[in-house]
Amino acid sequence: SDLAAADNVITFKNNDNLKDIAFAEPLAVAVHGIKLVPEGVKGKSVLVTGAGAIGMLTAQAAKHMGAAKVFVTDLMPNRLE
Repeated sequence: SDLAAADNVITFKNNDNLKDIAFAEPLAVAVHGIKLVPEGVKGKSVLVTGAGAIGMLTAQAAKHMGAAKVFVTDLMPNRLE
């Protein structure tokens, strides 16, 4: 079927902030990635490779979920700033 299951659909109201909505999927990717760590990140050092939007959201999610230290690497100097 071409239709998404109802459990996988989130609806938004006309007055919802489109900028916030645009971050919903990248944030979900970041949080999912942190949740995949077998023993969790609490109290651990975390390395995020890539300082793009998803990488920065992943770093924030790791810190929010209790990582002791979060390091971010990238090959593009402007992203590291």
